Amino acid sequence: MFLSINIKRFRKDQRITQEQMADKLCMSQPTYYRLENDETACAKRLPELAKALDTTPETLQTYHLAKNENGEPIPATWVLEQLAQQNDLLNDKETIIQQQQHTIQFQERYIAYIYNTLQNSGFDFTPPSDNSPLLSA
Repeated sequence: MFLSINIKRFRKDQRITQEQMADKLCMSQPTYYRLENDETACAKRLPELAKALDTTPETLQTYHLAKNENGEPIPATWVLEQLAQQNDLLNDKETIIQQQQHTIQFQERYIAYIYNTLQNSGFDFTPPSDNSPLLSA
């Protein structure tokens, strides 16, 4: 979705013309123009385009994400590391939420058990009147 846009943006940021790219790739400028505007063609020729632009395929794939506040390119490896860290945090968050849900379910069952035990032993205990889900388990 962004690959052809990334390639065009990267080329322009490097001040490389379509004619220069066409020469590097041994094709005419109109042919390069069609290539640069075709997502599928860009994907198929990504290594070749990256080499002509003196960069990596990963940089071109993530170029729309990879600019600092000064508009300078950020290394794709840094962007990928940040994405991996964010993914790890999200996975940790999901794990913590699941653990807390299990703890809450256990506590609800334990409270219901204690309530039933007290009630069965003849202890006069009046539960809260707010229809608490803790006592309905």
